[in-house]
Amino acid sequence: MEDGRIFISSVDFRHETMYNSIRKEEKSGSEKNFSAIGVSSERTAYAMKKAEAGKDRNGKRRNARMSEITAITPQVKDKTRCNVYLDGRFYCGLTLETAMKYRLKAGMIADEKRLDEIQSESEKNVALDKALTHISACSKTEKDVRSFLRKKGYLSGVEDYVIGKMRSYGFIDDKAYAKTYALSAMKKKGRRLIEYELRGKGISEEEIAAAFSEIEEERESGEETADEYGAAQAIAEKFMRGKATKECDPEAHKTALAALYRRLASRGFDGETIKEIVAQYRGGYDEY
Repeated sequence: MEDGRIFISSVDFRHETMYNSIRKEEKSGSEKNFSAIGVSSERTAYAMKKAEAGKDRNGKRRNARMSEITAITPQVKDKTRCNVYLDGRFYCGLTLETAMKYRLKAGMIADEKRLDEIQSESEKNVALDKALTHISACSKTEKDVRSFLRKKGYLSGVEDYVIGKMRSYGFIDDKAYAKTYALSAMKKKGRRLIEYELRGKGISEEEIAAAFSEIEEERESGEETADEYGAAQAIAEKFMRGKATKECDPEAHKTALAALYRRLASRGFDGETIKEIVAQYRGGYDEY
């Protein structure tokens, strides 16, 4: 336990040392950039730095988006990483080692494309490891994984690399996810609501349709799968338990049937299924 505390303390000290080094370079860089022209000329200096950074070795202008690194701050939940801000807005996250390796500091004029390349070259495998850990507890959709990586500060190039790898390994399969989710949800919900929820998880219409098609094929072949009509019946039976009967109190019974209709509709069951279930308790198919 004591060794563990010493180790954690040494790691924290190393990260603090890295940040101090970055801050020291930021300060010296600012003094170097502005000592000759004075504080009142900072805007002019920034424009000159940006113009020079946008030229190649022959002095010709490059087709690149140049921005100033305005801050490099530690991430709250991961002390091994930092956030990089360009022109006052968050741009990406990097490991401390990467920031140190490429000598990134506030006040530097950076090519956004080059920052993308730096993150892709240095951190795509780290991002893959984090994504695999993220899905270890339960399966995730592609949208879930992309959202996770984006919150970590990874750019689209790294996202695409990670998603491609995870697809090739079979760790991301939105159609399989949709089928598993539907089979579980159909015990309590109708197809319309399930489809709505799957779309919210970023699954395409084609993959949703394919998942339900497989479920229907399995049911037709005699396999035991969730049955939407059976689920609606179970919900109705539970809902109507203890409610007034038609013979006992016709008005209260009619009110209960109307509430049952709304309950089944809110669970995503289709109109025909709801009418058939409600008719069983009414004793006919009369409309309200």
